[in-house]
Amino acid sequence: MSFKEIVGHKRPIAILQRAIAGGRLPSVYLFEGPDGIGKRLVALNLAKAVNCEGKVGPDGCDSCLPCQKIDKGIHPDVSVIEPQASSPKTEPSLKIEQAREAQRDISLKPWEGRKKVYIFDQAEKMTEPCENALLKTLEEPTGEALLILLTSSPYSLLPTVLSRTQRIRFNALPPGELSSYLMKARSWDKERAHFVASLTGGSLGRSLRAEAEDLFSLRDEVIADLASVLQGGTCQTLNLAESWVKDKDRLSERLHYLLIWVRDLGIYRSTKQGALLVNCDRGDRIREEAESFSCKVITRFFAIIQETIQAISRYANPRLSLECMFIRMRSALQPREEITYAHRGED
Repeated sequence: MSFKEIVGHKRPIAILQRAIAGGRLPSVYLFEGPDGIGKRLVALNLAKAVNCEGKVGPDGCDSCLPCQKIDKGIHPDVSVIEPQASSPKTEPSLKIEQAREAQRDISLKPWEGRKKVYIFDQAEKMTEPCENALLKTLEEPTGEALLILLTSSPYSLLPTVLSRTQRIRFNALPPGELSSYLMKARSWDKERAHFVASLTGGSLGRSLRAEAEDLFSLRDEVIADLASVLQGGTCQTLNLAESWVKDKDRLSERLHYLLIWVRDLGIYRSTKQGALLVNCDRGDRIREEAESFSCKVITRFFAIIQETIQAISRYANPRLSLECMFIRMRSALQPREEITYAHRGED
């Protein structure tokens, strides 16, 4: 795949191609934007464009040996540096040893290509020692190396790191454009393409992963969990929070699907227009549930879920945050004043 074959991201790609054509490529880029929207794909194609031997302008030809090696992940001058876990019980992170290894390698001449390229994936997961080690490299850039930091949370990085990068913003694809691509390139039917494109927030990566996952099943599970929270007791609520936390790889998806479901309830409660729903295949259930809640309660549900997502993204205790979210949602149905809980506590 080359730049011209990438779906969306026309503005970021145009910026990169102008820099390549004009010989003004900076030493460090920061690609920022939501997870799964193609930042890493663009970074790898930038690596191909600067090392391509096919001479097709500011793009990779996909046919020469360097392009093929980069596609296979075996080019000696292109490194993708990813978070690693120290043990099965620890969260993956980018560590100081990885930054130091890159630093030593940068001091050497390219083995085959014109430029060495280092792609730091999920840069927001750098430890502070890693960032400080990387900062030394950023302060003394070499013209034969290109560093690309990929992140969904740029402001979690040190200001000194941010100030030394050329930042490029990547936005999610419009659901209509993504839906059309899925129908054309993947032969999906209209309903599935519309649902997946909307549910994944315009993320091509997450949409393609849906081919190997049953998003409809997970979505239906989340809907059932919401009903059990609102109708069940405290023990059931606490057990559900524990269950969600144990499946940590899908926690963010569950929260996203819950938010979209409540969004649909609010949209239908206010407009009565089924065409505006994301979960269009569950229109009957949405109409039924929307009428059982007031607009005020649905709005409160939405705010509580958003606050929980933001709290967990700031490293609040996931289990406590989920317990508070479920209890607050139940409290929103009561006439008495809602009990509020702090999200940012000690684990």
